[in-house]
Amino acid sequence: MAIATVLSQIASVFFMVLLGYIANRAGWLPAESGKYLSKIVINIAAPCAVIQSITRQAMDSETVAVMLTIFGVGTATYILSWLISAAFCEVFKVAREDRGIFQNCIIFTNNGFMGLPVANAMFGQEGVFYLVLLNVVMLLPLYTLGVALLRRNRGLHGDRKEPFWLKLRAMLNIPIVSALAGLAIFVLQIPIPENVNAVIDSLASMMFPLAMMTIGIQLTASKPREVMLNHRLNAMVVFRLAVIPLVTFLLLLPFGLDRLMAGIIVLNVTFPCAAMPVALAEEYGQNVKLAAEGTFLSTLFSMISLPIAGVLLTLYVV
Repeated sequence: MAIATVLSQIASVFFMVLLGYIANRAGWLPAESGKYLSKIVINIAAPCAVIQSITRQAMDSETVAVMLTIFGVGTATYILSWLISAAFCEVFKVAREDRGIFQNCIIFTNNGFMGLPVANAMFGQEGVFYLVLLNVVMLLPLYTLGVALLRRNRGLHGDRKEPFWLKLRAMLNIPIVSALAGLAIFVLQIPIPENVNAVIDSLASMMFPLAMMTIGIQLTASKPREVMLNHRLNAMVVFRLAVIPLVTFLLLLPFGLDRLMAGIIVLNVTFPCAAMPVALAEEYGQNVKLAAEGTFLSTLFSMISLPIAGVLLTLYVV
């Protein structure tokens, strides 16, 4: 495995976070700019990335069979991660208002920007294809379950629960609508003009840099020592980078999946916390600082965990 590729991707993440941090300190991007960058990420860049991921796949019987398998097993891994995240919050007595943040950090991973180059270095184009499918699988739980977990304690109506129609409306957001549109384009094999594809690609490429710069902006309000000594954040990182990958691997063993497919599914849950929950926390009025700290800390420790996981998974697949 090309460990240099893993470290290079992690370095790229930190560079983008650093840009956001410096931009805030220099006064170019004040703290309130985070909510506007988040809206661009959620409502423009993310929908384009969704359509890009779904519509670029070839439609044939073998692809459909692979997709169904990965969709089924991938969905099961997110349900597993959700259950583990709920148990984590109970065991570590996470405050009610912070549970949505911790659960989002535990459930969702940076399987796009970091994941695709790492998958390519480890397993080639077939591995990349499987991971792209897992990127698509993540969309529904991220923008439904992830949003619901964040809104659960939003407090928009004091101590009263939000009406069901408000929760449903929140789940019918632009990324979900774009995912449904992408699936329709894929299933019906509707051709997209090259110039339209070029625009989609350009807008999609903004998603990760803007999300990571938002994290950098939020980190200016954090104290490094407090972040490193926060026992709940450190425990969350252990769950995200070690516990969930190990449990997922052990549960997949009895099913006799193709080893490459199984390896990619496990790899998918070894990456650090995703950047999107930070943007979603900003959008839904949650503790953005905590979400940024969780993403940053998990990415930092992934410098150790990812190379180890990569070597072990390569040995398993080969």
